[in-house]
Amino acid sequence: MYRVGFGDFFLITFLNSGIPAHVVVDCGVFKGTSQTGDIGSIEAAVADMAQTTGGRLELIIMTHRHADHLAGFARCVDTFKKLKVGAVWMPIWESEYEPTAVKFQAELTRTALGLRQHLTALGANATEEQITARKFMENATGELGAAGSAAKGSNALALELLKRGFAGVTPSYYKNGDTAVLPKTLVDAGLWMIWPS
Repeated sequence: MYRVGFGDFFLITFLNSGIPAHVVVDCGVFKGTSQTGDIGSIEAAVADMAQTTGGRLELIIMTHRHADHLAGFARCVDTFKKLKVGAVWMPIWESEYEPTAVKFQAELTRTALGLRQHLTALGANATEEQITARKFMENATGELGAAGSAAKGSNALALELLKRGFAGVTPSYYKNGDTAVLPKTLVDAGLWMIWPS
């Protein structure tokens, strides 16, 4: 578990006949409502992960699209693009092939951006609760550039990397009840999927 402050970044290593097989779960950081959550270590943590894994990940799992779970993918996009990645798992809500998911994400983003814009416009008149709510919207939508365009560190850039940034890898999108397909290297390392009945 890498110490990045307010965020999640996990590297899990399994041994397959003594050969390490690596899985990353999330890579995010966010300044938080106190503005102190980002301790400035995400770049060093990603560099350490790349060195520790020898540039090879069997699987990347992205749990959800809040910045504290995926902003590091965007901030360190150049490092991630150099990695050889076997598979990417994402929640069904990220699938551009699932019409309900596309509609849901568009509505969620539109609502979050609208709330963020409204709360930002309050300026010095905003209450502490309204300021906190605006920061929650920033976590949900990621950092934005001028006119709402994706900027470095944004959720949009991270999602683009995860969906299309690894040669030959098409993400698998999972929903509750789906049986995930483990990469062969992880099966060979002794992993298997057990789902509660």
